[in-house]
Amino acid sequence: MKTKSKSVGFGILLIAASVAAHAAQFGDFEYWSSDTEIAITGYTGPGGDVIIPDRIAGLPVTSIVAEAFLRSANLTDVTIPNSVTSIGASAFSECTSLTNVVIGNDIANIESAAFAHCTSLASVTIPPSVTAITGWAFSGCASLTNATIPNSVTSIGVGAFAHCASLNSVTIPNSLALIQGAAFYGCTSLTSIGIPDSVTTIEVKWVKGEGTYGAFQDCTGLVNVTIGSGITNISVGTFQGCTSLTAIDLNARNPVLSSLDGVVFNKNQDTLVLYPTGKSGGYAVPGGVTSIGDGAFRDCTGLTSVTIGNGLINIRDIAFLGCSRLRGVYFRGNAPSFDPNAFLNANNATVYYLPATTGWRPTLGGRPTAVWRLPYPVILDFGSGFGVQPDGFGFIIPWATYCPVVVEASADLIDPVWSAVSTNTLINGSSSFRDPQWRSRSGGFYRVRSP
Repeated sequence: MKTKSKSVGFGILLIAASVAAHAAQFGDFEYWSSDTEIAITGYTGPGGDVIIPDRIAGLPVTSIVAEAFLRSANLTDVTIPNSVTSIGASAFSECTSLTNVVIGNDIANIESAAFAHCTSLASVTIPPSVTAITGWAFSGCASLTNATIPNSVTSIGVGAFAHCASLNSVTIPNSLALIQGAAFYGCTSLTSIGIPDSVTTIEVKWVKGEGTYGAFQDCTGLVNVTIGSGITNISVGTFQGCTSLTAIDLNARNPVLSSLDGVVFNKNQDTLVLYPTGKSGGYAVPGGVTSIGDGAFRDCTGLTSVTIGNGLINIRDIAFLGCSRLRGVYFRGNAPSFDPNAFLNANNATVYYLPATTGWRPTLGGRPTAVWRLPYPVILDFGSGFGVQPDGFGFIIPWATYCPVVVEASADLIDPVWSAVSTNTLINGSSSFRDPQWRSRSGGFYRVRSP
């Protein structure tokens, strides 16, 4: 008899109490029997090509219990008959020579880690009777290159294909609604994935003391991702560590999400939801964005700078976590609210702000702040200093301390004639401009320049 784990052994003792008289051996197979069916409990044969019988002693073989073939190192091929409806947890786990599996058409349940760490298994076809691929079912199958998932499957469980390093082809059916955390974690050969309209949620797996694991985390070869119109929730870290992914193609019909240049926003485009990990260089957050969401730039290690407009209100938890090459985050407006962990492990970043903007402290979000010295003067088109004031039309001009700036006006931009209105010296890096004659400048426009 094979040695069972404590948890499985406890289950065996419970069953043995009621069916002890029916435990038996048939050839290389150990089994239990009831009055109506057979459950395979162990294998004692030499390995090779194994065909599991569909009947023993005249009764149908309906299940393969947990760990029945665990670590059967010489097993190379296995055929599971149509009579079997359930494959137990770790039933074929660590069968390291197993290269081929034929699964019967009546299987309803493939339980946790059923084929985990079958490192020689090259392909698998899951029959249409299966409705869910459970957690870690094929994890660590390092030789698995393709997986066919039938239209009956509605969910892919936690870590179902994790660390299948050779997996390069997966077809996800239109029946699927849920992809759980770490489902394809570490599938480094996977280059493209198409997520159908039926999928509504892509989750993450949280492990106590370790953190979260995204469904496609560390798929370093992933280049193309297409997401259907049904998705409503893409969890933080879904594409963490996907260093080749530069754009996410999001269906325009999606009711709650949108996309600009491969970056995911909410439908109103006022919240930046997800920035592809593989994008590198600088990025300017579009105008109108008021919030940067949880983990939006997480582990974007190629990101070097971010420029943010004057409408931003808040930056959420771990928004820039692990952005190790991020040097500068440049704000054109007043200080937004920062989560304390917004820049966690983004240890090279400095937060820059314009003179005359407000709310800045020596550190924000755990990073130092500094005045942003522009190479040219600008007009701040927001804040209490902008617009009609009691003493005329006004605005704030930031640039550099004690530098003079000329403000000019023109009534026309098609054929402009610019005339000087005033010359301001920027004390402490900024100056407040007022034009008491603004009413006489019908359709007036302003510009600033150095003398």
